[in-house]
Amino acid sequence: MAKQRKLQGEMEAALKKIAEGVDEWEDLWNKYERSHDMDAAQRERLVAEMKRDLKKLQRLREAVRGWLANNEVRVAKDTLEKARRSIEIQMERFRVVEKDVKGKAHMGLGRDALDPAAAAKQQCADWLTDVMDRLQTEIEACEADVENLGPAGNKAKKTRLAELQGLIARHQQHVTHLEQTLRLLRNDQVEAEEVEDALKEGLEAYLDTGGEAFDPGEDEGLYASLPLEEVDANVGKLADPVTPKVAPVALPEVWYPDACGWEQPCGWRRAGTRDWLGP
Repeated sequence: MAKQRKLQGEMEAALKKIAEGVDEWEDLWNKYERSHDMDAAQRERLVAEMKRDLKKLQRLREAVRGWLANNEVRVAKDTLEKARRSIEIQMERFRVVEKDVKGKAHMGLGRDALDPAAAAKQQCADWLTDVMDRLQTEIEACEADVENLGPAGNKAKKTRLAELQGLIARHQQHVTHLEQTLRLLRNDQVEAEEVEDALKEGLEAYLDTGGEAFDPGEDEGLYASLPLEEVDANVGKLADPVTPKVAPVALPEVWYPDACGWEQPCGWRRAGTRDWLGP
């Protein structure tokens, strides 16, 4: 009973934080929509604040998802679902913000002058980078949840800990494959259309559902049509230290006086040998 009361208290506190956080984030969103009068520095600070506050909401979202998956939670699940969805709406809005910011940056670089193939390549590279950023945010949220769980105790906590660790590993594997894909794209080893056909629908579903769109065993299938094996596995690694080869130096022949002294030596001995020469 005490355990249920504690859990109930944690959920109520989290739901309150979510409601307050969403209200504050929507204020920032409204400011962004009116930001055409801001200079570049003000807009940049606003976007940074939106990103920081959204990360706090995403950590709460992970907690809510854990409670939704926990059979011991007896609170009305629709309340938790509404809280989760309210955060995901802000996540979708922030993706619009990021695309807008990147679009303005490319316009400043003369993106309109790019040929269609180069523009498509840049757009695909931006999307890959965006997905990696979103995955990294999910990883950080899961790591925060792991830290909040503390040492594994009862069965429910152990189960949740294993779920989070598995999710972190999945996200990290996707980030690795996306980095490889981006390298292939930049090296013109794949076309933008190939990448988007292979990955876009699946990864968007993966992100929208927190990895629940398909089973972990199906992750690798997303990348099956892309030649990831062609990416140099050694790129980015430090080279093994190489010992320089030094050619042997011929030392001059040295003779020194034997035991009788310098002025009247009994003979001369060659350095490093037993060679001896009489006076």
